[in-house]
Formats: sequence, structure tokens, C-alpha cells
Amino acid sequence: MRRPELPTLEPHEAAALLRAEAASYGVRLAELEAIRAAKSSWKEPGFGHHALDLGIRQTRLMRDWAEETAAEIEGSTRS
Repeated sequence: MRRPELPTLEPHEAAALLRAEAASYGVRLAELEAIRAAKSSWKEPGFGHHALDLGIRQTRLMRDWAEETAAEIEGSTRS
């Protein structure tokens, strides 16, 4: 099933979709952070460590963006 494009949705639908996306990113972020915690015994940061760090940063960024954008959309519809 194809996900709808944000611009084609009503504001309340777009905000709900973004909230769902933020929740999904939150779950993935928790998984990645658990991996990092389990790997705290890594002696030297190698490629895997750097790749994991990048994944955590990107996932956090996407979660935060989705939450902030949903809040902005919700705020603009109340004005």
C-alpha cells in the first residue's frame, strides 16, 4: 500500500500521519540505543560504531522533525 503524500492530506490527517511516523521513529531509536548500550564494551570505535552513531542521529532527527511538524500543523489549524 502506498503512503499518502503530506501535501494531499487535510491538516488533521497530515498531523496524525506525522505523529504515527514520529512514534515509529521513536521505536527504532530505542532499538538502536539499546544496541549501542549493549556494545558499550567495544574497545575501539570502528566502522560499526560510526555507522550506529549515524543511524541514531538520523533517526532522532527524523523523529524530532515529525513531532515538531505535526505540532506546527496542529497549531496552525487552531489559529
